[in-house]
Amino acid sequence: MSIKDIFIPKAPTKDERLEDAKKILTDGEEVIDSIQGKKGLAEGILVLTPKRVFFYISMGKGKYATNEYPLDKISSINHTLSKIIGEVALIEIHSSDDKLQIVSKKANAEVDTFVKSVKQQIEEYKKQGTPVQSNNLDVADQISKLAGLRDKGILTDEEFTAQKRKLLGL
Repeated sequence: MSIKDIFIPKAPTKDERLEDAKKILTDGEEVIDSIQGKKGLAEGILVLTPKRVFFYISMGKGKYATNEYPLDKISSINHTLSKIIGEVALIEIHSSDDKLQIVSKKANAEVDTFVKSVKQQIEEYKKQGTPVQSNNLDVADQISKLAGLRDKGILTDEEFTAQKRKLLGL
């Protein structure tokens, strides 16, 4: 062990980041693909599931930050190769109300595969249709009932949030 090992913490591997990110998956949600990257100075992992794409940043001690994009809200995703600061790929995700830019040092082929996976999953998601779109009133009514249970102290805030996310397909 060198002095460098003591004072400079080792960055988590892709697998370690992914395991940490899996903690926020909902019931039945699985990881389809992922890629490491940076948003500004924050290092994290961009994760694709059958319902969403999210950028997960672990902040230590059980704290984290995410940028989440449901597949039905993504209007486009693309990537470009930049040689300005070394050979890196810039991944851009555009949604109806936001834009996410992630810089990845991964090989262009790996980034290209991830972007293609996201595009394919968006198409599959659109073909399936979502129960939320066809049953908006029913879902809103169920969320309202859950809020009542939470307000009465029958459900905790965490239980309410988990059930709401489930109903919304997030």
